[in-house]
Amino acid sequence: MPKMSVLSVWFHSFIILLLLGVMLPTGSVFAGTPRPGSFDKLQPANGAVSQPVSLVLRWDLSSQAAAYEYCVDTTDNNVCDAGWTGTGTTNFASVSMAANTIYFWHVRAMNGSETVYSNSAAWWSFTTGPESPYSRKTLAFPLASPGAMRADGVLGGSIDSSANLLLTRV
Repeated sequence: MPKMSVLSVWFHSFIILLLLGVMLPTGSVFAGTPRPGSFDKLQPANGAVSQPVSLVLRWDLSSQAAAYEYCVDTTDNNVCDAGWTGTGTTNFASVSMAANTIYFWHVRAMNGSETVYSNSAAWWSFTTGPESPYSRKTLAFPLASPGAMRADGVLGGSIDSSANLLLTRV
Protein backbone atom coordinates (compact mmCIF):
# COMPACT_ATOMS: atom_id res chain seq x y z
CA MET A 1 0.00 0.00 0.00
CA PRO A 2 1.44 3.42 -0.90
CA LYS A 3 2.35 5.71 1.95
CA MET A 4 0.01 8.77 2.22
CA SER A 5 0.91 12.15 3.66
CA VAL A 6 -1.09 13.67 6.53
CA LEU A 7 -2.46 16.30 4.16
CA SER A 8 -3.55 13.65 1.69
CA VAL A 9 -5.33 11.67 4.44
CA TRP A 10 -7.07 14.84 5.66
CA PHE A 11 -8.16 15.77 2.14
CA HIS A 12 -9.54 12.30 1.39
CA SER A 13 -11.35 12.24 4.76
CA PHE A 14 -12.84 15.66 4.08
CA ILE A 15 -14.14 14.55 0.66
CA ILE A 16 -15.69 11.40 2.18
CA LEU A 17 -17.41 13.45 4.88
CA LEU A 18 -18.78 15.85 2.29
CA LEU A 19 -20.10 12.96 0.20
CA LEU A 20 -21.79 11.51 3.29
CA GLY A 21 -23.44 14.85 3.99
CA VAL A 22 -21.77 15.46 7.35
CA MET A 23 -22.26 19.07 8.47
CA LEU A 24 -19.25 21.09 9.48
CA PRO A 25 -19.43 23.36 12.53
CA THR A 26 -20.55 26.96 12.00
CA GLY A 27 -17.57 29.22 11.56
CA SER A 28 -15.53 26.57 9.75
CA VAL A 29 -13.86 27.71 6.57
CA PHE A 30 -15.98 25.20 4.66
CA ALA A 31 -19.29 25.69 6.51
CA GLY A 32 -22.28 27.07 4.60
CA THR A 33 -24.58 29.88 5.63
CA PRO A 34 -26.04 29.25 9.09
CA ARG A 35 -29.71 28.32 9.19
CA PRO A 36 -32.14 31.18 10.00
CA GLY A 37 -32.84 31.62 13.70
CA SER A 38 -36.17 30.89 15.32
CA PHE A 39 -38.72 33.73 15.32
CA ASP A 40 -42.35 34.41 16.20
CA LYS A 41 -45.43 35.97 14.67
CA LEU A 42 -46.53 39.18 16.42
CA GLN A 43 -49.88 40.34 15.02
CA PRO A 44 -52.66 39.72 14.61
CA ALA A 45 -52.53 37.57 17.73
CA ASN A 46 -53.51 33.93 17.51
CA GLY A 47 -57.30 33.67 17.78
CA ALA A 48 -57.87 37.44 17.33
CA VAL A 49 -61.45 38.34 16.36
CA SER A 50 -63.15 41.28 14.66
CA GLN A 51 -60.01 42.19 12.74
CA PRO A 52 -60.29 44.82 9.98
CA VAL A 53 -60.48 43.54 6.43
CA SER A 54 -57.27 45.45 5.63
CA LEU A 55 -54.55 44.81 8.19
CA VAL A 56 -50.83 44.36 8.63
CA LEU A 57 -49.27 41.00 9.47
CA ARG A 58 -46.14 41.42 11.62
CA TRP A 59 -43.44 39.06 12.84
CA ASP A 60 -40.07 39.15 14.59
CA LEU A 61 -36.88 39.26 12.56
CA SER A 62 -35.01 35.98 12.20
CA SER A 63 -31.23 36.05 12.46
CA GLN A 64 -29.51 34.94 9.26
CA ALA A 65 -32.72 35.25 7.20
CA ALA A 66 -32.26 36.46 3.64
CA ALA A 67 -36.00 36.61 2.86
CA TYR A 68 -39.46 35.98 4.29
CA GLU A 69 -42.65 34.51 2.87
CA TYR A 70 -46.11 34.49 4.42
CA CYS A 71 -49.28 32.55 3.73
CA VAL A 72 -52.86 33.57 4.54
CA ASP A 73 -55.30 30.73 3.97
CA THR A 74 -58.95 29.89 4.69
CA THR A 75 -58.39 26.16 5.08
CA ASP A 76 -57.25 24.81 8.48
CA ASN A 77 -55.04 21.96 7.29
CA ASN A 78 -51.49 23.13 8.19
CA VAL A 79 -50.71 23.51 4.48
CA CYS A 80 -50.45 26.71 2.46
CA ASP A 81 -53.17 26.08 -0.13
CA ALA A 82 -53.29 29.78 -1.10
CA GLY A 83 -49.58 29.96 -1.99
CA TRP A 84 -46.64 31.70 -0.30
CA THR A 85 -46.04 35.42 -0.88
CA GLY A 86 -42.56 36.92 -0.55
CA THR A 87 -41.80 40.12 1.36
CA GLY A 88 -38.07 40.33 0.71
CA THR A 89 -36.33 41.18 3.97
CA THR A 90 -39.23 43.07 5.57
CA ASN A 91 -41.02 41.58 8.59
CA PHE A 92 -44.53 42.79 7.78
CA ALA A 93 -47.12 42.58 5.03
CA SER A 94 -50.28 44.57 4.31
CA VAL A 95 -53.13 42.27 3.35
CA SER A 96 -56.79 42.71 2.41
CA MET A 97 -59.35 39.98 3.08
CA ALA A 98 -63.05 39.27 2.97
CA ALA A 99 -65.27 40.30 5.89
CA ASN A 100 -66.51 37.81 8.52
CA THR A 101 -64.00 35.11 7.56
CA ILE A 102 -61.64 32.90 9.57
CA TYR A 103 -58.06 32.99 8.25
CA PHE A 104 -55.01 30.89 9.09
CA TRP A 105 -51.56 32.37 8.61
CA HIS A 106 -47.92 31.45 8.79
CA VAL A 107 -44.50 32.95 8.04
CA ARG A 108 -41.21 31.36 7.06
CA ALA A 109 -37.64 32.69 6.94
CA MET A 110 -35.23 31.49 4.27
CA ASN A 111 -31.63 31.70 3.19
CA GLY A 112 -30.21 29.53 0.47
CA SER A 113 -31.64 26.04 0.95
CA GLU A 114 -32.56 26.50 4.65
CA THR A 115 -36.12 27.37 5.74
CA VAL A 116 -37.38 27.99 9.29
CA TYR A 117 -41.07 28.40 10.15
CA SER A 118 -42.29 30.88 12.78
CA ASN A 119 -43.56 29.78 16.20
CA SER A 120 -42.04 26.31 15.88
CA ALA A 121 -44.15 25.69 12.75
CA ALA A 122 -47.52 26.48 14.43
CA TRP A 123 -50.20 28.13 12.26
CA TRP A 124 -52.14 31.03 13.80
CA SER A 125 -55.71 32.08 13.09
CA PHE A 126 -57.71 35.32 13.15
CA THR A 127 -61.24 36.30 12.17
CA THR A 128 -62.17 39.42 10.22
CA GLY A 129 -65.16 41.49 11.29
CA PRO A 130 -67.82 43.09 9.15
CA GLU A 131 -66.70 45.52 6.48
CA SER A 132 -67.41 49.09 7.52
CA PRO A 133 -68.16 51.99 5.18
CA TYR A 134 -64.75 53.37 6.21
CA SER A 135 -62.82 50.30 5.07
CA ARG A 136 -62.90 51.37 1.43
CA LYS A 137 -59.42 52.06 0.18
CA THR A 138 -59.98 55.52 -1.35
CA LEU A 139 -61.99 58.47 0.02
CA ALA A 140 -62.47 61.75 -1.86
CA PHE A 141 -62.68 65.13 -0.09
CA PRO A 142 -63.23 68.41 -1.96
CA LEU A 143 -60.51 70.96 -1.22
CA ALA A 144 -61.10 74.68 -1.01
CA SER A 145 -57.57 75.35 -2.20
CA PRO A 146 -55.42 72.50 -3.49
CA GLY A 147 -52.00 72.77 -1.93
CA ALA A 148 -49.70 70.87 0.31
CA MET A 149 -51.06 67.80 2.03
CA ARG A 150 -49.74 65.68 4.85
CA ALA A 151 -49.37 61.91 4.83
CA ASP A 152 -48.30 60.31 8.11
CA GLY A 153 -47.49 56.81 6.89
CA VAL A 154 -51.00 55.45 7.46
CA LEU A 155 -52.61 57.45 4.67
CA GLY A 156 -51.12 58.35 1.34
CA GLY A 157 -52.79 60.76 -0.99
CA SER A 158 -53.02 62.74 -4.15
CA ILE A 159 -55.14 65.50 -5.64
CA ASP A 160 -57.25 64.65 -8.66
CA SER A 161 -58.14 66.91 -11.60
CA SER A 162 -61.30 68.15 -9.83
CA ALA A 163 -59.33 69.40 -6.81
CA ASN A 164 -60.45 66.49 -4.62
CA LEU A 165 -58.04 65.09 -2.05
CA LEU A 166 -57.85 61.34 -2.54
CA LEU A 167 -56.70 59.51 0.58
CA THR A 168 -55.54 55.94 0.24
CA ARG A 169 -54.87 53.64 3.16
CA VAL A 170 -51.40 52.08 2.79
